[in-house]
Amino acid sequence: MKFRYKVLICNIILVAVAIAISGYLLIRYNYEMNLERAFTTALEENQLLLTTIESDVANRILQGDYESLADVDMIREELEQRLEGTQTEVYLQKAEELDEGSPFYNLTLSLEKGQKTYTIEENGGTYRLWCASILGIENSQIYIINVKDITEVYDSMGRQISFYRMVMIIAVAVCSVLMFFISMLLTRSIKTLAQVTGTMAGGDYSVRCHIRARDEIGELGAYFNKMAAAVEHHVAALKEENRRREDFVANFTHELKTPLTAVIGYSDMLRSKHMSEENIQIAADYIFSEGKRLEAMSMKLFDLILLGRTGIDQRRIYVPDLLESVEHTAAPIMEKRGVGLRVLPCGACIMGDRDLLKTVFINMLDNASKASRGRGTVNLGAFCKSGVVLIMVEDHGCGIPEEDLKKITEAFYMVDKSRSRKSGGAGLGLTLASKIIDLHGGRLKIVSQVEKGTRMMVYFKEAAQE
Repeated sequence: MKFRYKVLICNIILVAVAIAISGYLLIRYNYEMNLERAFTTALEENQLLLTTIESDVANRILQGDYESLADVDMIREELEQRLEGTQTEVYLQKAEELDEGSPFYNLTLSLEKGQKTYTIEENGGTYRLWCASILGIENSQIYIINVKDITEVYDSMGRQISFYRMVMIIAVAVCSVLMFFISMLLTRSIKTLAQVTGTMAGGDYSVRCHIRARDEIGELGAYFNKMAAAVEHHVAALKEENRRREDFVANFTHELKTPLTAVIGYSDMLRSKHMSEENIQIAADYIFSEGKRLEAMSMKLFDLILLGRTGIDQRRIYVPDLLESVEHTAAPIMEKRGVGLRVLPCGACIMGDRDLLKTVFINMLDNASKASRGRGTVNLGAFCKSGVVLIMVEDHGCGIPEEDLKKITEAFYMVDKSRSRKSGGAGLGLTLASKIIDLHGGRLKIVSQVEKGTRMMVYFKEAAQE
């Protein structure tokens, strides 16, 4: 059963129970009030009869007309004449006239002088209220009994019950219709959320729910959208990671194939053919250079795998010393390529592994010198401000296209593949550098313009003073 129908049925039951209970209490209260009013009226009538008879007897005694209890019959006849045509019945009974067969016996059995009693008698759907009191005359007792028909009280209650039953049926029917539309309105957001969830479960992670309600359902919709955005982001990240792995395998296979083809081809020539000393030397040079290239690629791959499995031992590094060490290592290679190197140190310290960071900036200088194409100067500078140390490598070479900037730290990615292979590159230098920077808690930022140059900036947190 759908949630909206559960809500509807529960509300209908609650409304029906509430209306029934409130109707019962209202009718019961009205019935008791009417009954109490009937009791009060009957007792007042009885008291009026008692007072009237006492006054009549007293007047007769004063006038000398009252002789004995036999006059009670005469008083009874006079009362019957007075009350003729009314709904009140009055009975005057002498105590000696009452026995167990009298209809008034049970009513007057425990009645004492000065008291009044009443009872209700039902006969064939007719309800009569009997009220009795005692009048003492000549050391004897006369019971004054008046009877009132209160059938109307019970009939009124029956009519009220029937009317209220009809009203309750109509009210429940109207409320059911209203609550149906209200439940539809209230659960519309839940239905929307369920539909969006089903669409998302089908693989469409871009779907979002649009719920404008400012209640818990609205909050749930907002959190669902945040969750959907996070899932979509993670799925996209997984797809991108999977693409990178596929590219990694494809590039790795290709990078292995090229030097291996050269090595196998030239070694086969050396093995199967008689060659001159000059051709033998050329073949050996090709085998040696491609072997060195395979060695460099394998070592960088090993470093990447090792860095992914182990941490680093961080020590305090004085930045000028680090840059001086990088300069001594990179300067001869850059001089051979016809590129100048200018170093601008700053007197700050950072925490890290000296050898790994040296590898980072040597790789950057290597790339910068290749991009400079045998001209210009590469700057290696350090700057410190507000607790942040910036180490920057800047060249004025060929630059990097904007569409390649986000991919150059991927394994085996090369902007200019032909130039990289000629210079012995395999597209792993910046990947390794980026990994090392991440392990040091640093941040790499690359800014480049085609034919104007590239600036690689690495941000570190400055080490506290000793």
